[in-house]
Amino acid sequence: GFGVGGTFETLNTSDYQRQFSVNIFGTINTIYASLESLKKSKGRLCLIGSGSSYLTAPGTTAYSMSKYAIRSLAEGLYAELATKGVSVTLIIPGFIKTNIRKTDNNGVFRNDLSDPVPEWLMMSSEKAAKKIYRAVLLGKRELTLTGHAYIGVWLARYFPGILAFLFKTSFSQKRSSK
Repeated sequence: GFGVGGTFETLNTSDYQRQFSVNIFGTINTIYASLESLKKSKGRLCLIGSGSSYLTAPGTTAYSMSKYAIRSLAEGLYAELATKGVSVTLIIPGFIKTNIRKTDNNGVFRNDLSDPVPEWLMMSSEKAAKKIYRAVLLGKRELTLTGHAYIGVWLARYFPGILAFLFKTSFSQKRSSK
């Protein structure tokens, strides 16, 4: 997957279609390609969502919408595939040290882009992979990676008004300083 960023006013429908094509339909096509094998082996399906599937910051609507769809897909498949002996694990990562933030809106890796997320806030991809492996092995329904993602998901579930206020205030301040 990759993330299309930008405010709604700066994006267009082809930006959203490109995001959905990769993050949603790429996932769906992969599931269809592996479904018979998963059912025969009573396997485990692991879907990679995002903390953005619970909270949408300004400038992330395309990416967040695609990850909301993956979360919804996982929730539906959890029950549907259980009757076939297939378990589904949804991974909700926060900031993981990968190249996703060095990939532009067209899905092209760009070494000249800097990662806006401070390194201390990111979990290493190796640590994330180990946690994901363990969650899938144990048949967990959902795993949230990183403390900040856990807090964000918790706030979105129980205090959505707080996040809406913080995002609105932050976005308004950024706009007025330009």
